[in-house]
Amino acid sequence: MIYLKDTSDTKINPAREDGNLQDIKGNTKQFGTNDIDEASSTLTYVGKEDADENWVVQQIDTSSGTAITYATETNNPTYETYASAWTDRATLTYQNYKDAF
Repeated sequence: MIYLKDTSDTKINPAREDGNLQDIKGNTKQFGTNDIDEASSTLTYVGKEDADENWVVQQIDTSSGTAITYATETNNPTYETYASAWTDRATLTYQNYKDAF
């Protein structure tokens, strides 16, 4: 069975409304999904954008458990458009939620 784990390798339950899940849901629900790239059997990118052209790319890595990290304009300030960020999705800086937003 595959479990989601945090950065300290502790199992987490993404269905619970504690921790920062509520913040993640609140801050990402205005984003619409533009693109999905299943880059490999263990790596998927999900590109999202809001109506104000703010963007986020999620990197979902299942190579050793499941890790979801985020690239945004905050941690990738040289990428001003979704299109440029999506083009370079494999080389963006990805961080956990609290550091990416």
